Amino acid sequence: DMHQIRDYLSHQLIKMGLQSFILEFLQYASPIVGDAWMRGEIEIHEEHIYTEQVQNLIRNAIGGLRAPTSTPRVLLTTPPEENHSLGVLMVEALLRLDSVDAVCFGPLRPVHEIVQGVQKNRIDIVALSFSASYPASKAIEFLEEVRFRLPMSVEIWAGGSSLRGSRRSVEGVEIFQDLESIRRAMQAWRRRHERRMERRP
Repeated sequence: DMHQIRDYLSHQLIKMGLQSFILEFLQYASPIVGDAWMRGEIEIHEEHIYTEQVQNLIRNAIGGLRAPTSTPRVLLTTPPEENHSLGVLMVEALLRLDSVDAVCFGPLRPVHEIVQGVQKNRIDIVALSFSASYPASKAIEFLEEVRFRLPMSVEIWAGGSSLRGSRRSVEGVEIFQDLESIRRAMQAWRRRHERRMERRP
């Protein structure tokens, strides 16, 4: 029931706060919903109702955050044929909570648009999400092409159920298994760049 889902999720968000809502609730609830759809226990429109309500809540919460105040600037998106954008929205919210200038370009961005976005917006990190329905081999190929097209000064981060447990890797691409590790990597990025700034004459 759409109203029950909205009320329940809103209650959890208010009770837990945005950060805990994402890390302690959504990170585990969303895969359960996705698995239920894949097993045929819920219909596709029911899975979409859940996702839409979650996305609305997160977007509203992000809209209430103060403007980002520090680097890096992060471009968030998904590749063509990857309609599931909840993952990048969750990452955007966590980064914005840490005052990171995270810019969501929407889903379904081809490589040339990502390259243009990096060039026009002085992006430091490109973050890409691949859901369980996206083939892992295809995700690796997309990451290889993005890495080839971007300068090494731009970091590429990737995550999502498609890549979880994959034994393949892409040189110059950091693959994350969970949301907490992304936050730790962001802290490490900032420390590295602070040291570089301190060493400049």
